[in-house]
Amino acid sequence: MTIPSRKAYKQADEAAAFAHIKALAEKEPVDDEAASELWLDAEATVDAYIDAAESRSMDLLPSRQELGESCFWLLFQTKILRDDEHYRLIVELLSPQLGLSMFDLLPRVRKLREAALDALEAMVKKPPMDRPIAPQACEDDLF
Repeated sequence: MTIPSRKAYKQADEAAAFAHIKALAEKEPVDDEAASELWLDAEATVDAYIDAAESRSMDLLPSRQELGESCFWLLFQTKILRDDEHYRLIVELLSPQLGLSMFDLLPRVRKLREAALDALEAMVKKPPMDRPIAPQACEDDLF
């Protein structure tokens, strides 16, 4: 009988994180109101983490799972989940056995938050493809 290696433990831990991510993705909000509420909750959790990490307050830090899920929702809803750097952060946060310093993650979480906000702004400025665009008035219109 062989003793599992560190690599085997890491792979099992990451598999648990990937399963968690898949379960979250399957809970995608069904309407705009639910999506908006989920976004605001996720953004509040990430902001609370940033404030707590900046002030080095352990008491105010959200849990790894809360932060990981919130980061996931910010990226999932803005369709930038495939960014490897941000996705890796989410996997690390949702890997239960991986040792992390929550304070050391601050620059990465800030960067993820900014990317999500930039993507959201771009989504707002771009008209959705499923909504018809109103015809523009021109000088040849009779009415």
